[in-house]
Amino acid sequence: LTDTIMVIHVGDDGKPTLISLPRDSYVIIPAHIALDGSSIEDRKNKINTAYSKGGVPLLVETVERNTGLHIDHYMQVGFKGIRDITNAVGGVNMCVPADVTDKNSGLNLLAGCQELDGKNALAYVRMRYADPKGDIGRGERQQEVVKQIMKKALSPFTLLNPLRAPRTVSALANAVTVNKGVGPLDLVPLAFALRSGGIDSATLPNKAGGN
Repeated sequence: LTDTIMVIHVGDDGKPTLISLPRDSYVIIPAHIALDGSSIEDRKNKINTAYSKGGVPLLVETVERNTGLHIDHYMQVGFKGIRDITNAVGGVNMCVPADVTDKNSGLNLLAGCQELDGKNALAYVRMRYADPKGDIGRGERQQEVVKQIMKKALSPFTLLNPLRAPRTVSALANAVTVNKGVGPLDLVPLAFALRSGGIDSATLPNKAGGN
């Protein structure tokens, strides 16, 4: 199952918009051949099951079917990748609005602005049961962590640091999987767009319960 689904759109003016798709959104998953070889007709289910049923191609098709958007490229990052990238850039600064303890994610933080290492950053983006806004709040935190990682990864302090730069590049290379035909240089404009200020963020309404 996918834990986090985001769509990044960069307009003609170069300004990016980061959109979170709640993983529990109840959507139509298109007809497909499942990973076990069985034939499945159109059916409604949570959007995060599309990946487990048909891999990345079905997840992309499901997002396109239910949003009307065309997805040009995809990036896939695992939990270990988030942790390793965060550690490689020296952690990310997050302002936690209130003390939080979440047994499910293992997060235990005091309120205030603080540097999160890879372990805590991963728990921070996964935590939802201790967040009064649930998946919506988690989506907002995930967007902020993505922005902070890109900001630090492309900062002069990282790029010009002979020790940190190679470590960051290595972590990114090992953590990120992209679709065929996309190389590291193709992702540079996107990375710089995310690093720039004025990033618009949004979370689509959670269509749950089959409505």
